[in-house]
Amino acid sequence: MIHGENGIVRISNSYSWADFIDNDGNKIREWKGGGDHFDNFVRAVRAGDPAMLNASIEDGHLSSAFCHLGILSHRLGGPQSRRVVDAAMRSDPVAAEAWGRMRDHLVANEVDLSRTPVTLGRSLRVEPNGAGVVDDAEATAMLARVARPPFDF
Repeated sequence: MIHGENGIVRISNSYSWADFIDNDGNKIREWKGGGDHFDNFVRAVRAGDPAMLNASIEDGHLSSAFCHLGILSHRLGGPQSRRVVDAAMRSDPVAAEAWGRMRDHLVANEVDLSRTPVTLGRSLRVEPNGAGVVDDAEATAMLARVARPPFDF
C-alpha cells in the first residue's frame, strides 16, 4: 500500500492488479495485468522459450538496474536540509520537478523537513557500456559482490 495525501494505492502481492482508493473510500481507478513476473520468468526458462516472457531480459535488467542505482546513490548520500536539496536540484529541471512534488507531498503530510532531513543521494553518471560509474570508484565497487558458493563460478 502506498498512502498519499489524496488516498491509497493498493498493489497485489502478485502484481496482477492495483487500484486507487480516495480518502472517502471510493475506488477511483483500477489496473490489471502484468501478473507474477517471477513465475513468468521461471516458466519461460523451464520451457526454454524467451517469447513467453512478459518483457525482454534486457528490459528486465534495465528496470532493475535503475532501482539498484537509486539505492546506491541513496547509500552514498547523506541527510541534508531542505535548502541544500533545493539548491542541488536547481540545475536539473527533471530532478527539480520531482523533488518539488516530493517536497510538497511531505509538507502536505506534515513532515517537518527542518526536524526530519531527507537523504540527498550522490549524483551518479553511468558508463555507456555499463562497466561502472564515471569517476566514482567507490560506487563502481558497490555494483558487484563476490557470489557465495556454488554460484561463484
